[in-house]
Amino acid sequence: MPDPVGGSILLTVWCVGVGGSVLALSCLFLERSPGRRYGRIMAAATAIISFVGACACAGGNPPQIWVPIASLGVVCLLAWATHFPSFFRFTRRLAKPRAIWLLLLIASPLYAVYCTYGLNGPDADLTGLDDVILARNEVANVRLRTDRGRELKAYRFVLSQVAEQAEQRWIADGNLECRIIRTAELDPACNCHGWIFTGGRYALRSVDVELILTDCDYHVVTDPKDGDLIVYHDKDGAIVHTGLVRHVVNKDLVLIESKWGPLGRFLHPPIYQPYGSQFSYYRSKRAGHQLAVVSLASGTAL
Repeated sequence: MPDPVGGSILLTVWCVGVGGSVLALSCLFLERSPGRRYGRIMAAATAIISFVGACACAGGNPPQIWVPIASLGVVCLLAWATHFPSFFRFTRRLAKPRAIWLLLLIASPLYAVYCTYGLNGPDADLTGLDDVILARNEVANVRLRTDRGRELKAYRFVLSQVAEQAEQRWIADGNLECRIIRTAELDPACNCHGWIFTGGRYALRSVDVELILTDCDYHVVTDPKDGDLIVYHDKDGAIVHTGLVRHVVNKDLVLIESKWGPLGRFLHPPIYQPYGSQFSYYRSKRAGHQLAVVSLASGTAL
């Protein structure tokens, strides 16, 4: 099912980005005509149309749709006002019609690029997990052992009854419904890191993932291959999410599978998930990603 909001934003990109540039070029040409009457008429007409369109779009639509249209109306209204002697003389010296149309000519394509980037990027932010996670319980007598013998604690979650509804809300708020494929329902036994490094048996802390990458000799790669690890970082560089590369068509078309905290598991492109857009691919010579799971009581593998 197509996304109506995304389609409306894309339409705005075309109207303001392309239409604004065409309007600016037309009015720059008309400003050179004798009397400049046609430039004044076009500016007034476009201002009225833009304000009417912005008012019509304001109800029930995000600001990304109607604010640019209203801004176009303001620019046209300003250009129209500069044709009259009653306009502030000092202001008119700074805001001549040609200068305004040149500004619009530059701003329209820049807005189109910015808006298109925002349309293609992830919108969701996976916040509110504390509302659905009632407890993070350490699993007694169990440790996860890295290749260098470092032992890490294992955990399991206790979720509230609203966890599934919260997951659905995050997906809807992030505009992700048509961009992901669910591969498993929510499972409090593990999180994203635990799904990869323990086969879904336990949960791991994000701070321990950096130790795993070091102890198991992972290194960053720029050419992802099936089976590689993808690691997401926040703005401060801390690890927040991990996933597996399932299929690579080319460097711009990669399919990831990851578990979203203690919730469901999904197939998705790298950018369509709730953890941000900063990520790197990792590879190791070891066979698989799972760590050894040992019992503290017996010292044997589980």
